[in-house]
Amino acid sequence: MIGNSTSNNSGSIEYRNHDGWAVLVTMAREGTLLDRPRVELVGEGLPKLLHHNEGQALPLDEAVPEG
Repeated sequence: MIGNSTSNNSGSIEYRNHDGWAVLVTMAREGTLLDRPRVELVGEGLPKLLHHNEGQALPLDEAVPEG
């Protein structure tokens, strides 16, 4: 999970990336939660986890690495 935050005298904004989506948190200066929306980062119909998507079309013995 990757994220970042920024703040100033009027409040703060923070986000956390997940697999194909992120959550944004905005807070007022005194700590009141203003909003916490989920934001989709990948378009509808596209795979959210590319490393999983490629292996799904393969036979099991080819999709699972040896070792």
